[in-house]
Amino acid sequence: MFKLGGFLFSFGILSLILNYFDREFIIFLWINLWGTKAAVGIRVGMIVLGLVLMGIGYSEFEAKTGDGED
Repeated sequence: MFKLGGFLFSFGILSLILNYFDREFIIFLWINLWGTKAAVGIRVGMIVLGLVLMGIGYSEFEAKTGDGED
């Protein structure tokens, strides 16, 4: 879960940066057809979802290994 969240987060951030320079990942070309606000919303949604999944993955890791305090 943590790796998937990290991937979504990274991909969303990179997509926002590339969009600022009028570039785009090929896989995201279709979201620009919905308009600028919708495209930015999808990118921000990816970033937020990535952070949530990273948090869930980290908490699952902590639950399996303990809290790290001896």
